[in-house]
Amino acid sequence: DTRTPPVGIVPEDNVIVELCSIECCFSHPLETCLAERSTTVMKFSTAIKEWAKICKNLYVGDYTTDFSNYLAPFPNFNVIRQNARFFAENNVKGLFEQGTYDTLSGEFAELRSYLLSKLLWDPYMTEEDYNTYMCKFLQAYYGAGWRNILSYINLMIKTTEDSHIFIYDNVLKIYPCEDVRYDRNNKPQIPDEAYADVENHDWLQYSKKLRHFENSFIEAAEIYWQAAFELCDSDEAKAHLEKLSIQLLACKSAFLGFVKDQGLPWTELQFFIKDKRLEIIDETKKQLDAVIYENNKKLYDLLIKYNITKICEWTALPSNPNLYNEVTAWNQ
Repeated sequence: DTRTPPVGIVPEDNVIVELCSIECCFSHPLETCLAERSTTVMKFSTAIKEWAKICKNLYVGDYTTDFSNYLAPFPNFNVIRQNARFFAENNVKGLFEQGTYDTLSGEFAELRSYLLSKLLWDPYMTEEDYNTYMCKFLQAYYGAGWRNILSYINLMIKTTEDSHIFIYDNVLKIYPCEDVRYDRNNKPQIPDEAYADVENHDWLQYSKKLRHFENSFIEAAEIYWQAAFELCDSDEAKAHLEKLSIQLLACKSAFLGFVKDQGLPWTELQFFIKDKRLEIIDETKKQLDAVIYENNKKLYDLLIKYNITKICEWTALPSNPNLYNEVTAWNQ
């Protein structure tokens, strides 16, 4: 255990002590959330406070992405400001924010890098200033439909606010599917049109009412993305939105792979493929494979187009992927 400060020893002034937050939850502030993957060492926030009492050069290695899936959205935008302030208030002199360090990102790397750079300059910024920086970036980067992307980010946060999220979590642990028990006669209907603003739809309550394998997070996210794209006012912003769609395709890839593993009937997938129905239920797997391949081919082509060479920390983008598997299993 090197996290717990020693008793009776004080580091010299030329000694740097670095702690890392690798075991921590990243959907809640580090200072107040005690959920960690390890239970054998002093809690990270406690260790920071204790080391700050005896060390003049305290550094932190912090983490800002899901290392098991670089492509999927990581819902930490509500905590990085609070974490930066916590570090500054506890004598942290050096802060290394590690994201997708070995490839370009398919996720919100541009936005997150911008916000983190602002926080490194001013870790005491107010929530209002932080939100202003976020909105200005979204408007400049994604164009006229940027408010829909902000709503999508808020959806990410709302969906995961009651869950502890770690940096090696499967995407379906972060954005879980609903289960298979449901009443077909009382199934809520999803609007086909893309709304410019769907805040009035309680998607979380909707997902609780569903009792079959669907993923209301993906559905709502796609509506936001489509609305943003339809309002797009420049080719540059369209390219940025196209790249952003990688994270939705990656989530859908994980979901479809899960559905395939569960052997669910085709009718449970109708929201992904409007106006297509099976005439013969025995063809379910064949049809499902076609949907999986179509989604994954689109995802793979975008990864190549935007020069994204890693799927996760330990898996490079294969040159000949198995597009019938979910994205993190393309090399199998």
